[in-house]
Amino acid sequence: MRIIYIYFNQNIYTNNNDNIGGDKMSFVPVNSSNLKAVQYFPESQTLDIQFHTSGTYRYSNVPEAIHNGLMSAASHGKYFNQNIKEKYPYKKI
Repeated sequence: MRIIYIYFNQNIYTNNNDNIGGDKMSFVPVNSSNLKAVQYFPESQTLDIQFHTSGTYRYSNVPEAIHNGLMSAASHGKYFNQNIKEKYPYKKI
């Protein structure tokens, strides 16, 4: 069983071993009807995306340029669909 605690400062603390950056992870909220928040770990090229309705997914081997493109895109959802979805290995976390 996994418990996630969310605080208003966008810090998320979990009680599982799926964390890449330790027990504290910082998600950056995005303005999107599909994506809720994003966090990226450049050392491991790991991208975590929280979706409004389907939970959080971890994408592997994502270059930093792709993360930067996602964060600067006019439409985060469109960028995700065109450049990340089905292009990188992923798992629900």
